Parts: sequence; structure tokens; C-alpha cells
Amino acid sequence: MRHWRRTLFLAVAGLASSLGLGASARASAILFLEQTNLSRPAYVAYMQAFSPRVRAVLAQRPEIYTENLDLGRFDGAEYRRNLDRWLREKYAATKIDVVVVSGRVATHFARELRDTLWPDATLVFGALTLADAATFSAWPNATGILIEFDAGRTMEAALLVVPDALHVVYVDGARHTFPENAARSRRAVSAFAARRGLELIEFVGLTLAETKRGLAELPPRSIVYYGAVSVDGAGRAYVPQEVLAELAAVSAAPIFGDTDTFIGHGMTGGACLGMEALGVEMADIVGGVLRSGPATTGPSPVRRTEAFHVVFDARELQRFGLDARSIPGVEVRFNKPTLLETNLTAVIWGSGALVLQTGLIVALFLQRRRRQRAEHEVLDQRDQIAHAGRVSVLGQLASSLAHELNQPLAAILRNAEAAEIFLCASPPDLEELRAILADIRSDDQRASAVIDRMRALLQRRDLDSRPLELGALVDEVISLARSDAMAKKVTVEVDIPFGFPRIRGDRVHLQQVLLNLLVNAFQALEGSAERRVVVQGRVVGGTMAEISVSDTGGGIPRADQPRLFEPFFTTKVKGLGMGLPICRTIIEAHGGVLWAGDSGNAPGASFYFTLLLAGDPAPTRAPRVPSPARAPAAAR
Repeated sequence: MRHWRRTLFLAVAGLASSLGLGASARASAILFLEQTNLSRPAYVAYMQAFSPRVRAVLAQRPEIYTENLDLGRFDGAEYRRNLDRWLREKYAATKIDVVVVSGRVATHFARELRDTLWPDATLVFGALTLADAATFSAWPNATGILIEFDAGRTMEAALLVVPDALHVVYVDGARHTFPENAARSRRAVSAFAARRGLELIEFVGLTLAETKRGLAELPPRSIVYYGAVSVDGAGRAYVPQEVLAELAAVSAAPIFGDTDTFIGHGMTGGACLGMEALGVEMADIVGGVLRSGPATTGPSPVRRTEAFHVVFDARELQRFGLDARSIPGVEVRFNKPTLLETNLTAVIWGSGALVLQTGLIVALFLQRRRRQRAEHEVLDQRDQIAHAGRVSVLGQLASSLAHELNQPLAAILRNAEAAEIFLCASPPDLEELRAILADIRSDDQRASAVIDRMRALLQRRDLDSRPLELGALVDEVISLARSDAMAKKVTVEVDIPFGFPRIRGDRVHLQQVLLNLLVNAFQALEGSAERRVVVQGRVVGGTMAEISVSDTGGGIPRADQPRLFEPFFTTKVKGLGMGLPICRTIIEAHGGVLWAGDSGNAPGASFYFTLLLAGDPAPTRAPRVPSPARAPAAAR
């Protein structure tokens, strides 16, 4: 029993297979017979919209065939007979469900082919006018879309942006793919010019070079209607879109037309047929036919396209100084998007970052102002402390300075007394009196120099950096401290090589540093058997001068060395602890460094500081004796 059932099932399956019942349903087949060139941008846009739309309408993916009749460039009885024979042989074994065709000539050609090869196929036509509707709507099993190009409406759109136009220029080729459309557009442009009182200029059937020359020489306030040049007066075939780009490059007036695929290639705008919208409309009609099946009787349903719209190219408008922003219901393409439109998120984040950054900059600016104010206060306090330090040092040298001034004053007194004696002589010794007066003048200048140096040190002043001769600077300081050295029986030696480069700094502030270090050295020598201070200078690194002040005293205890430059730290009984911190501040303000060290193999301590070289040539002066260069006055 089980074997019998299996045999019956196999027999039924074989019968169904032989009758084709088990096969999947055949895919629909659509044949496009295009009157013009399939490579036209308009046709490419049309098919790019048609194919995905018809696949979306149908349950299955249809087979699509395309044939380029190219009747606009090639025509004649022999050409049509050969084309008919070739298509019949090619599609003799192919079942076609829908034939889609554009143009009056191609529609007639397609009907004859359809009636003999695929009598059950539906003919769907496009690119036909209202005048053709009566003829084609009477055909059996046919439907389609009527496309009424309206050049007059395009010219009205042109006047929206060129309201003061005086001339209308009509441009067209010698032969046309759709001659009926070209003739209708030419009549419409002529009627528009007459109705508006505008001068009509026609460039029809000229060579491309002649047309370009004519457009380049157009009078002002002109508008151009481009009908599409596919063949020029010399019989040369062109792609209309490419011709438009060449014409627009030289035209003195904006160009308008009726196909939206010309937008972006030099056409300013017009009432244009949207090829993508037309492709969607055609796909809906073909999909409806394939779903419902052929209708072989009754009138064919025909409808007018809704794919026309007014569109402008923003770049061409800008080129001719035109504006379409105030015109309602128009589309403007190639508008340069604003930053906000293209980068809304980035603008929001950027604005937030800008606000935050602005706030941060303001805060930093205020902080900088406060810091500068604080720095000025610190510098002012430093100058005050430095001034106090100079006063303190001079206070310590008061007795020595009094002795320094007492010597020239005493000499002046003795010379004056001697002059009185010589004046009482008869006759007076004039030569001796002249010598006495010269001595008085010299002693007076010496006392005045001491007072001037004291006044300079006591004055408050800002840092005044300039090239200085190191030897002269040291001489001036030692002159101030000479009396103190004599009182404490200290020998001061100077070792600065001949031709030492100039340093850069403030004379008074550097005098304060050297004077402070010398006074400290003198005090460190109290109780020492050998009382000697050496001031040395040498060049280091080619750009810096290193100056040292060394003594032969007891040195610096190791426990005190880390705190030497701390404010208010001192090893003296009556010291303030501000001398060395002030000196370090002054040296650092000059771009140098101050530090303490030992004196090598000798006893005592050394203080070193560096200063920038001025970069000037070395001064020319008499050679210096390295050791001893200075000695107490009593030894002279």
C-alpha cells in the first residue's frame, strides 16, 4: 500500500512538471524603444528613476531591454527597413509584455513592430503632445503620458528675474529629435516676444561657432531660449547638454530652457520638465499595466504629466547679478549652503566652545592683569628693599666714608692756610699759590666724587641695563670701600684680564651687589691673621662673565650654607638678613645667577655671580696688574 501511494505521487509530480505547473511564474519583460540617443543625460536620469520605482511597484523584478532608434540623427526608408528587420530577428523568440516608447515617429514605428511580434503587449507612449492625444488614445491596448512643453511659460519665468529685458533670443539646431516639439517652442517664443513688445533674435540652423559668436555679442538686457542643438548647420552631431555648456561660457545674457538636466551646465532656469519625476510617473503606469494585464478593447487612458516645475541655478543667477529668492514657488539649485545648514552640530559645539574659550580668555586676562599688578608691586617692594639695603650698607660704612671725606677737606684747609702765609710774603710767590690752588681744586673734586657716588647709591631707580666696563665698575666700588678696608687692615686685590669684554647691566644695582659682597668679606676677616679679599673676572661659555669675591676668613659653616639666601637669615649679631637675598634678586633680574662656594685650596669663602656679556668690542685701556691690584691707602 505504501509503495502504491509513492508511485501515484511521483506520477502526479511528473505530469505537473510536464505541464509547467511547478515552474515559477515568468518575469515580466519591458522593451524601451527610444527615439533619441540613450546616452543623453535626460534619458539617463529618466531611467535611473524608472528602474527602482517599477521594481518597487511589482512583486517580481522585470526584465528591461533598451533599444536606441536614434531617429533624430539617422532616418530614411532604408534605415527604418534595416532597423525593423534587425529588431524582429533579435526579439523573435522573446516574449515582451510592455513596449515603452517616446516621440511621435518612434511611437508609429513601435506600433507596427508590436502588432506583428507581440500583439498582446501593451504600448506605453510618452513625449506626445495634446495634438497627438486624439490619434494615439484611439489605439487598442495603448496608454501613456502627454508632455506639453511650454516655451512661453519658460519666458515668463525668465522675466521674473530679468524684468527689464528688451530682447528675446531663440537658439536651436538644424535638425531635431522631436521636430514637433521644436516647432511648437519656436512659435511660443515668437508669440511671447510679440505679446511683450520685445525684439526677437533667432540663431537657428547656424554652425556652433556662429552661434557662440552671436551670443557673445548680444545687446544688453537680453534673455536667451535654448531649444537644444543636437545637429548644427554644418551637419555635425552634438550632445545638447555639452553644446549648452559651450554657449553659456561665452553668452552675454542668461540662458533659459525647458529640461531640468540642463540645470548645472550653464542654463539659468525655466519651466522645466523633471526627468526623474517623469521616470517615476512612467514606472507607475507600466507597473499598473503589468499588475492588471493588457486591456485590448476600449479607449486608452491618457493623462498629462505633472513633472514640470520652475527651477533656477543659483550660480548662474549670481553670475548675471540676478535674484530669485523673492519669487514664491520656485526651486533654486546649487545654493551655497550656510555654515549653520551644513554643520549645525559643529556650529553648536563650536559656539559653546567659543563661549567657553572667551570666558577662559577673559579669566586669564584678568588673572594676567592681577599677576602683572602683583609683579609690579613685588618689583617696587624689591626696589624699596634694595634701596634700604644700600642705605644700610652705607650706614655700615658711615665712619669710613666720613674718613674718606675728611682727608680731602683737611687737605683743602691746610692748603688754604698755606696760601694765606704765601700771600703775606712780599712779594707773594705766585707759582706756589697756583700749585696750592690746583691742590685745592683736586681735593675738592675728590670729595665731590665721593658724595656723587654716595648720592647715586642712595637714590631709588628702575633697572637701566646698558654696556659697562667691569674694571671701572669694580674701581668705583673699591673707592667707596677703601676707607673701611684701611680701617680693618684689609688688602683688596683685583684680577680682571686686560681687554675683558663689556658686561650688560645697571651700574648702580651692580655696585650695590659688589659693595655688599665686599662689606660682608671685610666683616668675615675680623680676627683673621691674613686679611685679603680678591675680586676676579673671567669669561664662561662665550656669552657670560663670571665675577667672584673671595676672602681668607673662616669660611661658611656647612649647616648655614643652604639658608644663606633666605630672607632674614643672618649670622651677624646686628644683621637684618636681607643683603644676600637682595643681591640674588638683582643678579637674577640681570639674567644671571648668584651662589656661594669655597675658595678652593685656600681658607675662607667665595661668592660668584654671572652676568651677560654686552657683545661690544673689548675696551681699550691700560693693562691691569693682576695681584695685588688694590692695596690700602696707607701702602700708597
